[in-house]
Amino acid sequence: HSGAWRLARQASALGARLALLCPSARPVGRAAAAQMDAWLLAGDIADRAALEAMVEAAADHLGGFDLVVFSIDWAPCAGTGRDDDDDEAIAHHLQRLSASCRSFSELARLCAAHMPPGASLVRLDPLHAVGPSLSNELMQAVQAVLDSIVRYLRLELEPWGLAVHGVSSAPMAAQLASEPLAPAPSLMHAL
Repeated sequence: HSGAWRLARQASALGARLALLCPSARPVGRAAAAQMDAWLLAGDIADRAALEAMVEAAADHLGGFDLVVFSIDWAPCAGTGRDDDDDEAIAHHLQRLSASCRSFSELARLCAAHMPPGASLVRLDPLHAVGPSLSNELMQAVQAVLDSIVRYLRLELEPWGLAVHGVSSAPMAAQLASEPLAPAPSLMHAL
């Protein structure tokens, strides 16, 4: 039910060929991929070797990527309340920092070599949402690092003709639920 799955379903409806990289191949994920005629690859995206193997397999299968969308809706959430001095909360936020930021940087590095000029990388993240999830300084720090990574990747990949975008899943979810995506001039090949 994440924004990334909704986006994948709409891209599939527009005729895109999809490769879905997921942390696990649970039955619900396999069923959703089958409905979209998408290729599902499961593995630990925090493991650099596993992520590289999945990207290479997807690039070989699809012949490259016109669009890559990255979303971490599965990262664990800290409990509510004042937890900015709690060791467990700090460890949680460091884990989220790694999952949210380093994994996107790695995916961008690996996918860029398989993307033609005009292709895009999109970072879809619930951390952009406003509200209680950003109420403490640690979550705001994670968001600041993520925003910086998106900006630096945009500058680094612009000479290759690649675009990099950071998108909030909160407004995206509302938009995707209410209106379909407009067809793009070129067909999207990968997610």
